[in-house]
Amino acid sequence: MFPHQGLFNGIACPVGKDCELLYCLFAHEQTSQDGHAMDIDEISTLEVAHPSKRQKVGEAANGSAGVEPAPSTVQPPPTFAATRTATPQKSQQQSTPKVDGQLPKSFLVPHRPASASIHMAEHRPISPPPSRKPEKVASTTSHKAQGLQIKHATEPLNPRMLVQAPAAHQTRTLYLKKLHEGIEALNERAKKDSSMHEIVLAPQQLVTLALDEEQKIAKENFSVYANIIKLRMVAYKKMTLDAWKIHLLQLCQIVESDEQKKLRMSVTGERDLQTGLSETQERQILPHLFARLHGLEEHGYLTGAPSSEDMAKAQKGDEVADGWEKCARCQARFQVFPDRRQEDGVLTSGGKCTYHPGRIVAGYRGREAVHGCCNETIGKTVGCDYHPCHVFKVESPNRLSLVMEYEHTPDNCHVANDVAISLDCEMGYTTRGFELIRLTALSWPRGEKILDVLVRPFGYVLDLNTRFSGVNVQQFQEATPYDSHANADSLQIVGSPIEARKLFFEKINPSTPLIGHGLDNDLAALRIIHPCIVDTALLCPHARGLPYRRALKQLAREYIFRTIQNAGLAGHDSAEDAKAAGDIVLELVKRKWRKMKENGWKAEDGKLVPPKMAPPKPNGDALKHDQARSYNQTLKNDEAALMEDQRTLLRNLGHKRSREDMDDGDREANMVELDYD
Repeated sequence: MFPHQGLFNGIACPVGKDCELLYCLFAHEQTSQDGHAMDIDEISTLEVAHPSKRQKVGEAANGSAGVEPAPSTVQPPPTFAATRTATPQKSQQQSTPKVDGQLPKSFLVPHRPASASIHMAEHRPISPPPSRKPEKVASTTSHKAQGLQIKHATEPLNPRMLVQAPAAHQTRTLYLKKLHEGIEALNERAKKDSSMHEIVLAPQQLVTLALDEEQKIAKENFSVYANIIKLRMVAYKKMTLDAWKIHLLQLCQIVESDEQKKLRMSVTGERDLQTGLSETQERQILPHLFARLHGLEEHGYLTGAPSSEDMAKAQKGDEVADGWEKCARCQARFQVFPDRRQEDGVLTSGGKCTYHPGRIVAGYRGREAVHGCCNETIGKTVGCDYHPCHVFKVESPNRLSLVMEYEHTPDNCHVANDVAISLDCEMGYTTRGFELIRLTALSWPRGEKILDVLVRPFGYVLDLNTRFSGVNVQQFQEATPYDSHANADSLQIVGSPIEARKLFFEKINPSTPLIGHGLDNDLAALRIIHPCIVDTALLCPHARGLPYRRALKQLAREYIFRTIQNAGLAGHDSAEDAKAAGDIVLELVKRKWRKMKENGWKAEDGKLVPPKMAPPKPNGDALKHDQARSYNQTLKNDEAALMEDQRTLLRNLGHKRSREDMDDGDREANMVELDYD
């Protein structure tokens, strides 16, 4: 190989201490004799304590004559910053003993033959490079800027190592520098503004923010890394100081005051959800938004549990099918082995599944429909993503009852009647179908967590569906057993969906309003039949009606001007989705109360008072029915009057014809008499 030019000497080795290369292109940390890494101050101390001396030609001759030289302390290698300058000025390259935990100079400088080094030492002695002053390094402690605290460590402006990088190192470095320039420009603008001194950051903090931002985009948006990071650069370029302040507050997770909340809403455009009512009055309006479940059974909204006969038929069907299912992604037929196949222990047959994870985007203006994940025309490619095995989803309530039976919400005297809950469940694919793996319940309208647990499913996990559920293997590994009295920072886990449903039943009663988006899926995962639901999928229907539904992300953007589900491949957050659904309902409550006030409703003494002496107005369906009935009665009356007119006309015509016939008969009779005569 050709000798390297030392271009990477200023970059720390990605492998670090585990590097086994004899001549590594990257720089390695300095280590002391006891094996610990030395900082720049320690290296400077060693250089001052053991100054290098110029070797005389006579001493070299004595040494070659057999006189043993005096032992000398091994000099430490040059610092990272001085490696490039020290490379051409090498001193003696004789075999240097390696101190434990210390790398020889040959690890940091290009390799040369030993003969060349000896020749240089004999003819032109060169002193080692002069010691450099230690560079100033930002403190590794957190920087406090009048209430703003961001923890950081000393890091170079170099992309962090990833297991699977979305782009080449050179490309990532270019994007990282652009991000850092945008953040640095915002920080300089904040320095000049006297009202923004509290958000002024140190230089190393700016580097840490840029590194965190680039690493997050690289991990969560692998396939569209370049597009997302370019959009982020443009956003930093156009960002105002108020928006920059809000961004930093969110990064630091600081509880914002009312003024900061108003500022954030004015900058981001997020809608104010104040209804002007108390929480009790807001809950009193929820019954006006309840979904009418009768007639929606075919779309998954159950009003009764499946019968034993239906469950028996489903059981026979499963026995006949012998585990053969249809893949929910690629529509291929495969066989499921709930208890593993005895021959090889696999869970499914059919090999890997190639599919398109995105939704189909309908074409317009003559364009063809495409897949939302890769923008490929439908039918052109088999798929853009794959999974090691196929998965399936059971939608029939009869088959779902075979895994876990449905239950009606039991009575609970320990729950108040004015409680409302925002609910969201996350499901994953197992050998039993599409099972519950996370349950989140928030209080409404405050949005405080009541219950948030991971759930261990009945079957073996085929795919946690992290792209949408947001649940990964690491969360299951780090989860602790559920304890209602423990304040754990990480998620807790329960043993089965039955235990999760039991915990949820402790928080509700049959009259508790459940708020969510697509609650038929959540209730089916819990196997619960509940009469009082407020579903945003029904309150904000699709233009084409069921089974088509609008996405929660779209509704949040339209009704509350909020952007959710931006984690990319990291998936959705059930707490975020439950809070968004609850806030959408709060906005609908606000609009409903505005119409009720126009009709004469008032809020008095914590209650909603209907208008006095006002006849109840029928709803839209009843009004249309009354109008149709009145119209039909009018048609009947008009038809009866027309028939009567026709009968009268015919009667008059009949009398006239009879008189004419009688006159003709008399005339003929007279003529006969005359002829007879």
